[in-house]
Amino acid sequence: MAASGIGRCTWKRYNNHAIVASHFFKNLISLKHRRCSGGNTGHSIEECLFDLCKRRHFISGDNLTKTSLLQGFHSLGPLGKELKKNLVTQWWNSIVLYREEVLAIDTLYHIPLQAHASKNPLVTICSESWKSHLQGKDCTQDKPVPLLENTIRQNGVLREDLLYGALQQYVSCLDLMNKKLPFGLAEIGKCFNPIPDKNVGKKVSSIGEQTLASLTWFSSAKTASQWRDYWLRHRLQWWQKFAQSPSSFSTSDHQDDQGRKVSEIQYRFPWGKEPIESLCSKDDSTLLQMHPGNNTQLHGRDGRKSVIPYVLWVSGNLERGLLAYLSDALQLSETSRQTKDLRRQVLKFHPALTPFKVAVDMVKGPAMELRLVCQGMASELRENGISVWPGYSETSHVPLEKLFTR
Repeated sequence: MAASGIGRCTWKRYNNHAIVASHFFKNLISLKHRRCSGGNTGHSIEECLFDLCKRRHFISGDNLTKTSLLQGFHSLGPLGKELKKNLVTQWWNSIVLYREEVLAIDTLYHIPLQAHASKNPLVTICSESWKSHLQGKDCTQDKPVPLLENTIRQNGVLREDLLYGALQQYVSCLDLMNKKLPFGLAEIGKCFNPIPDKNVGKKVSSIGEQTLASLTWFSSAKTASQWRDYWLRHRLQWWQKFAQSPSSFSTSDHQDDQGRKVSEIQYRFPWGKEPIESLCSKDDSTLLQMHPGNNTQLHGRDGRKSVIPYVLWVSGNLERGLLAYLSDALQLSETSRQTKDLRRQVLKFHPALTPFKVAVDMVKGPAMELRLVCQGMASELRENGISVWPGYSETSHVPLEKLFTR
């Protein structure tokens, strides 16, 4: 196993013409030399990060800025999608697959209007249906507003988080767990947040999208604080586990509008700290409000006692997590003393997160025979669940070093 500047490679020659490089890399991508400002200021690193995300197809979209990235105004390119897929897999394994007391759920995008806490709920309305209502004979000048309110009540509003769905499924999942506490419900899904227009007060100008990873944990009041400390420590260590600089992840506490303690896991970006994940403690009133009426169905067994559990809600933003690991992986190194402003941009990912585990390339030689060999090797790797970058598909002659750079 030989080490190089772009990762560890295993070299094997076929017919003395082809070299197949298998990158089981911690250092995923070594990028071309790019000019950045001389100092290692946050502004220069921020510009390099945005340029890298767009140029290497991690994130797609025009005019990438800190605001657009944090608010969910972007799509993911091929490498970004693979990176996010690996991040989702690691989260799912850690929270669901390796735990017998956590169940997986998948809830609807729409929730009832009365369950929505935001003052500006997002609504989806069929344009044709709404047009027919407005053009109807019974629609007078004072009718559109009641019609709209009735449509919203029927269709519901778009969710901004995943808590409502978990609370809604508590009773059925409690029966599935034989009413034994503690247990948790986990879900990963798309959520939507209104973006106000700065020039028009609080009016919503657009909709941002985000993928949230949520764990709703139910435990007795007696053990609630212990479980809170456990999950806060576990989640911080999980984020730090895949980082080149674990100290960039930290925690902070504050109180929400209702005076409840909220802990945040933050990442130190070049422009400052941003929240990646939050933990919010709630008492038994959360379930009592969700399921009014017969309280006996809410009771779970904690040892010999029958109690209505407290709720701990853990919610992480995976797009922000992806951006945090991109920022963490970016390293700038000077190439020579003569050109101090010419820096080599290198991404160093944890092996579990790297978008592609193996790159299969070939140099000049009997192209048809070598390409068949490369295709066969790539197919065998994919069949075994290993992601492959098909460098051999390049038709024009490209130096092997440039293939590695790509």
